[in-house]
Amino acid sequence: MFPGVPRMAEDPTWNEMGFFVSSYGIPSVLFFYFTKGFLGSDRLVRVQIGYFVDQAVTAEMERPPDSEIETAYQSIRNDLAGCYGLPLRSPADRSAPPELRLSELLVWAVGSNILTLSCGLRRDGVMEENLGVGIGYGDRNLDAISQSVARGLPKE
Repeated sequence: MFPGVPRMAEDPTWNEMGFFVSSYGIPSVLFFYFTKGFLGSDRLVRVQIGYFVDQAVTAEMERPPDSEIETAYQSIRNDLAGCYGLPLRSPADRSAPPELRLSELLVWAVGSNILTLSCGLRRDGVMEENLGVGIGYGDRNLDAISQSVARGLPKE
C-alpha cells in the first residue's frame, strides 16, 4: 500500500494494517481498520493516525511534554477547521477513568463519516500510554467508535 514505508507487525486478532509515517513532521503511525463486507470482502471502516509514535516504540518510550503536544494539536486543529469548518467541542471530563480521559475531543460530521481530533495532556490526568494527539475518521454506520461519537452529536 505504501512502498518503502515501514509496516507495523500485524495483530492476528484485528483486521487492520498499520504503517509508520511522518505527519506534520512528527513520527506517527497510520492504521487502517477493516470489517468483513458483503460476500466476505474486506471493507475499510476506520482510519486512525497516532502522533509521537515511531518504529523505536518501546515500553520505556518517553511521552513528549505537554507543550510539544499542544503545539502539534493546535496546528492540526487549525488545518482541520480550515477544511471542515468549526468542530463540535467536548471538554475534558475529569470524572472519566484515566484510561478513557482526554483533554479535548473535537468532532466533525463529514457526510456519513465522523472525524475526530483528540488531545491528551498530563496536567489533565491523562495516562502516560496516551501519546497526546490522535485523528480518527470512521464510517458512522459501520465503525463502533464513530457510532459512539455520533450518538453525542446534535440531531440534524
